[in-house]
Amino acid sequence: MDSVRKSKVLAVDLDRTLIKADLLEESIFIYLKKRPWGFLKLIFSLLKSRVELKQFLVNHVAINVELLPYNQKVISKIKAARDDGYTIVLASASPAAFVNAVATHLNLFDAVIATEDKNLKGVRKLEALKARYPDCAISYIGDSTSDIPIWKELGIAHTVNVSRITRKRIEFAEIPIDVVDDSQRISLKLIRRSLRYHQWAKNLLIFLPLFLAHSFQADLWRTTFLAFVSFSFTASSIYIINDLFDLEADRRHPKKRERPFASGALSISQGVILYGITASIAVSLAFLINPGFLICLLVYFLANLAYTLRLKQIHSLDIIMLAGMYTVRIMAGSETTGIEVSQWLLAFSTFLFFGLAALKRFVEVSALAPAQKAAGRGYVAEDKVPLAALGGAGSLMACMVLALYFNSPAVYQLYRRPDILWLILPIHMYWVSSIWILASRGKIDDDPVLYTIKSRTTYVLAALVMLIVFTAI
Repeated sequence: MDSVRKSKVLAVDLDRTLIKADLLEESIFIYLKKRPWGFLKLIFSLLKSRVELKQFLVNHVAINVELLPYNQKVISKIKAARDDGYTIVLASASPAAFVNAVATHLNLFDAVIATEDKNLKGVRKLEALKARYPDCAISYIGDSTSDIPIWKELGIAHTVNVSRITRKRIEFAEIPIDVVDDSQRISLKLIRRSLRYHQWAKNLLIFLPLFLAHSFQADLWRTTFLAFVSFSFTASSIYIINDLFDLEADRRHPKKRERPFASGALSISQGVILYGITASIAVSLAFLINPGFLICLLVYFLANLAYTLRLKQIHSLDIIMLAGMYTVRIMAGSETTGIEVSQWLLAFSTFLFFGLAALKRFVEVSALAPAQKAAGRGYVAEDKVPLAALGGAGSLMACMVLALYFNSPAVYQLYRRPDILWLILPIHMYWVSSIWILASRGKIDDDPVLYTIKSRTTYVLAALVMLIVFTAI
């Protein structure tokens, strides 16, 4: 495939160089998503050797190379070198099957050097290149500390997004540096995006039992605030895990492909570290509250994990799970404060969030072409009508629960002027009708709860509701 007669060779690493990702890390998460209990098999394979682990993954995982986040600056460098007469070699420690698939897809390479019976990394990669091209001037583009022996032997380091530590080691070795790309750096903005801190607003539901009980005890509000922070970090840890398991589906999505992990802006290993930090903070705070809250947190986490790994792919069950997880937040607020949650509130929240979950799927399905299936979900384009019916019914059932509650004896125990509360009903009906009409017009993107939080109309209506409640007290 390659022409040894050419005197100049450009070798290019694959992981974190040609692609803004690591195929070993990706293949591990693809495998675990299909077989969550296969973690021990990965450990046993790794204990034998790194090559054994890579071969195990090749035998059990298929990677869609068309969706990988390719580094366009590196590709431009390769094309310029081809025009200049270089032999282009894809040289990687990744398994040969994966590397060959990438090379075939891009059709830019004259040869492939990859891991087969030996892990082709560092000095071994250098030896393989020199054995294949003994009389050629070789240049090498890489990204890691393990590439330093190659650069030292070849006389120049062509680098792609090397870390500060790697750069210092290159400079210490007195190797000249040619920066191919240095645009990718972990930043606070990337970390915030991966945590999806804007979604923390959903956890304000934890305060609902306290608010509805008309309690103004400072110690309860402080404890509830700790619960809110704990739940928020738990949610962030779940978002990270969800993104790591959903890389391929996200890369198919016109907007989700820009997420930090799908785009390769953050690596999977960095995601695992962030997950560990957020989960540790969440659990540490939960221990400061009480066992009941800790149980709610555990239920929420396990439900989300089951949803991420499997249940989100099952139609109807996924929206029931989403509705349930919102209700768990309210239960967590109850356990935090010791304030009992009324059956009215649980019924209202279940129907309300069932409707919003159906609306979320309605928006996703509306963007599909006829007969197209939603990536990673159990819906096709034709499900738009039943989803609208289910969501509308759930939303109106929430209105019905409100009406029944306003007419119940429980209201007279909490409010001096309960009849005023009926003014909330038309406000709620307007809000529900409005978001469904906007969704049908394509004005709501992906997450209706997030849209609601960002909408000015929501705050105006919420202010009116609070005014009505305080007037009724």
